[in-house]
Amino acid sequence: MKKSTKQVDLQITICLLILLFGIILVAGCDIPNPFMTTAERAAQTIDNALVTADFNSDQWRAEVDKLATQLDQIEPKIAQDVRDILAKTIATAGTEIRCNIDFVHERTRQDLQRLSDSLRGRPTTPPQPSFCQVVPTGVDMNNRPNFVEFYGYDFKLRQRDSNSPGGYNETNRVKAFLKFDGGETPLDSWTDIPTHYLLTVKTSQSDTIPICNKDNRHIVLRANDGTELSSIGVVKFTCPKAAPPPAPKPERTFYTIIEPFGADPWGHTDNRQYGGACSAGYHRSRYLVTEEGISGNAGCYFNKWVDSDEHSCKIDVRFWEDLWGGLNCNIKIFEAGDVQPPNPDPPCPCW
Repeated sequence: MKKSTKQVDLQITICLLILLFGIILVAGCDIPNPFMTTAERAAQTIDNALVTADFNSDQWRAEVDKLATQLDQIEPKIAQDVRDILAKTIATAGTEIRCNIDFVHERTRQDLQRLSDSLRGRPTTPPQPSFCQVVPTGVDMNNRPNFVEFYGYDFKLRQRDSNSPGGYNETNRVKAFLKFDGGETPLDSWTDIPTHYLLTVKTSQSDTIPICNKDNRHIVLRANDGTELSSIGVVKFTCPKAAPPPAPKPERTFYTIIEPFGADPWGHTDNRQYGGACSAGYHRSRYLVTEEGISGNAGCYFNKWVDSDEHSCKIDVRFWEDLWGGLNCNIKIFEAGDVQPPNPDPPCPCW
């Protein structure tokens, strides 16, 4: 029996409705849409997780882990990419990292969004490396640490590369430098970037890092585009000082004499010299010339030091008397130990 035109139209309408209903069911469930590529399905799954996952809750890691499990059914390589993102957050949220947890949440969400955009063929921009904390916060050359550890995020960029071992290619995105008055020195030979969140600089005394004998030193962490992410100062080594010289030897009597003078019936004067070169390591300090037992008119007094040299302890004494006068002249010369020159400081090859 030949069908009427109305029956045919009705059947077509029913078929279209059934097809439309099926598409709606596919879109609303986890049933794969046969019209989407594997990459599009994976991107859609990631987008759904970005909408439904609460990255501010304590369960955000479990949400990302659940997403990776879902992606295992679509494309295991993409699931591994998600697990790599999760591994970054687990490491950076551990006790060895000092990044704010809110920052880790946000960076995880951004990483997943970039993965989704990449799967859809959209342009993506690698995230700028971020600095969180440095340990220690400075280098004291008196107690040099073995390492300086800069913590942050995305110090390395990991991208798929079928030509590389393991299918990935990693690119370092930060470098360390020593800045000082007069220039700067790259520290590549003393730097290691073991993970995306950690850069270490060897600073122990046994290492050959050229950190010595420079003024105004800083170890700087810098992104490859020249952005300075962190800088810590280097405190100079306190070089040893020489022991102070011994105190000068105390004053002592160098020369003493009681000199009689006089008893001349006509009176006369005389200049006489006493003393000589001071003892080794000593210099002249003072003198005493005193009159004793005077009879009549007579006297004696210090006239001058014979030499200008401080190590000459020789004096000139003037005597006089009138008409049978006389006296005893008590003469004393004193010396004191020389001031010792300062000892040279010990060598300080690295300050």
